[in-house]
Amino acid sequence: MTKFLRNPSLRDHRGQVPLVAVPFSLVSDRRTQVRLTIGFAMVALNLFDLVLTKIVLANGGVETNPFMQGIVGSQAAPWALKALVPAVATAMLLFTPVTSRRGERLSAAVVGLYSAIVLWNTVLLAYIWMGR
Repeated sequence: MTKFLRNPSLRDHRGQVPLVAVPFSLVSDRRTQVRLTIGFAMVALNLFDLVLTKIVLANGGVETNPFMQGIVGSQAAPWALKALVPAVATAMLLFTPVTSRRGERLSAAVVGLYSAIVLWNTVLLAYIWMGR
């Protein structure tokens, strides 16, 4: 991998190699595995948030997110948006240089935010079901 990363044609204007320039067969290093795990977690938590939101709405809850209120009743729009947002965040993570931790920190914060949202939706759903 070191020989691959020394290739000057892969470097950006700062001399750093973005993760997307690394072939998938070289995903054996720890930083790449951490970044891919964070990316998958973002996508999974975002989609899990949508599923829980749909269940809460079907059981009498209301959508309080002003950005989602207008589209949550649609069939495809929420799924597209919920897939697009973490995909963009994951792409930002993958395009940050391998030597930088900024993307990892930002993405970890997004994972933390979506973890809190999923926990909130789970507690809300439990509250709705217990009230019946």
